[in-house]
Amino acid sequence: MNVLKKSYYRAYQSAFHAAIPLLPYREPKIMNSVQKIAPMLNCKGVKNVLLVTDKGVRNAGLTKSLEADLEKRGIGCHVYDGTSANPSVDNVESARHIYINKNCECI
Repeated sequence: MNVLKKSYYRAYQSAFHAAIPLLPYREPKIMNSVQKIAPMLNCKGVKNVLLVTDKGVRNAGLTKSLEADLEKRGIGCHVYDGTSANPSVDNVESARHIYINKNCECI
């Protein structure tokens, strides 16, 4: 590897390593139930979400209660169920297309 490139990469890594303690961090909130998702999104003023899943999970009906709860609360739920076991760039781009075109605010 070129010495200049290696020096640049090391400086870049060192700068971010030093900045990590200064960056804002939010403690993840664990939700023990799917029923808690819609009320939390309502409190945050979210109007459109992108639900990412795969066809098997969706066809088994495992997302129905969440989709119904979001609809009941007036939150638009746009589903991308084309995810594969090892998502490709095409999978990500397809989901991104839906996210942008449907004005989603969260995934």
